[in-house]
Amino acid sequence: MVDDAWNKARAVKPFSAVQNGGVLQGLKEAMRVRRLYKRDVLVLQGEEPRLVYLLLDGAVQAFTEHNSKTAVCEVALAPVLLPLEATLSGGASLHTWETLLPAVACSFPIEVFTAGCERDATFALAVAQQIALQHRNARRALLSERLRTTNERLANWLLQEHRKHHGGPITILTKKNVLASQLGMAPENLSRSLLLLSNYGVRSEGQHVYVYNEEELEKFARPNVLLDGS
Repeated sequence: MVDDAWNKARAVKPFSAVQNGGVLQGLKEAMRVRRLYKRDVLVLQGEEPRLVYLLLDGAVQAFTEHNSKTAVCEVALAPVLLPLEATLSGGASLHTWETLLPAVACSFPIEVFTAGCERDATFALAVAQQIALQHRNARRALLSERLRTTNERLANWLLQEHRKHHGGPITILTKKNVLASQLGMAPENLSRSLLLLSNYGVRSEGQHVYVYNEEELEKFARPNVLLDGS
């Protein structure tokens, strides 16, 4: 199991970029593999993380709580490296990271991970690129929330998921209130938005959503590569 997990980790950035043999060996020896259940917590909001996780299978969500309110900041499918924003800054995690599905993750002590960055420039650059990508995606989400209506945000999310699934059905992995929070909308508005989008080629059946007229949905969504990526 450990060897299989290591081989998978080596195929994923930033670990695929490691060139220093000593760094590679140190990461491999320090790595631990965990099988996780649904709703297992990897990182707790407000605590300084001691481990860096690479999710190899499954899905996670990042959420923040304040004044009896909860905001979902991100839902990510494997492979994903976390919590990078707190790992190199040395600060407390802004989010709680929790599994949405049964998952497999490998973990590395932060001291080993950061030492690897100091000793291997290509590894450090790959880590920096991952942080930049996560930051860019967060900025895109913020811009989308500022520049689009709730209906437009949902339409663009469905359009992206539809294309990721090559035209197949979209399965909402989370409870619908989690998706609503991720898109910056009230839970009750999600059902209303899905009903409205039925006029633009969308059909909702429980946890599954079907896009049967991509052209009509795209006209309504008006996707923007700067906000949505390629």
